[in-house]
Amino acid sequence: HFGVKRQGEEYFVGSFILEPRGLLAQVAVDKEARSEGVGAYILSQAEEIADELGWTRLSLYAHTGSREFYLKHGFDTVGQPFKAEGIPHIRMEKKIR
Repeated sequence: HFGVKRQGEEYFVGSFILEPRGLLAQVAVDKEARSEGVGAYILSQAEEIADELGWTRLSLYAHTGSREFYLKHGFDTVGQPFKAEGIPHIRMEKKIR
């Protein structure tokens, strides 16, 4: 589990889990920190770690409302939307090698 803080601040503005085989899970950015590049930073750090581990792709299950954000950062949709805990999701993947 990784956390992201703003320089000089004590609380986390973002977090993510990178599970085995490149599953990026529980990506979260504080509402007050959105549109500040925190999400893009999280993705770049996850990609860097995955590359260092020799993984060839990252995958995630995005809320459908976040789909455009992930598309903008090189992820592709895989399959059809589905509901998890009543929330619409879509599987997405990105090749990193």
